[in-house]
Amino acid sequence: MCVERYLEKLEVSNEYKIGDLVDDDILIAMHEPHSSLMAKHQDLIWKLLVNIAPFDPLHLYWYDKEEFYKLYQTWDDSYKDWVIECIRNKV
Repeated sequence: MCVERYLEKLEVSNEYKIGDLVDDDILIAMHEPHSSLMAKHQDLIWKLLVNIAPFDPLHLYWYDKEEFYKLYQTWDDSYKDWVIECIRNKV
């Protein structure tokens, strides 16, 4: 509910920060789907997560390549190298 409220407020104004409306425990839980979920449900959650908060470059690459390449252009060279290494190690 708090995430939904945050997204609604974000549509009106960008002055809100997610930490202002969403509890820290919920934020931590939202950063990775629980391992007890079926693989197809985990995939769905990852797709939603990378759209809400594209902070994880590996999952962003896997689930939203278009956004990944847009953000990639803005990254520092050392961060780009690190991301490429992460992708190579996980693929």
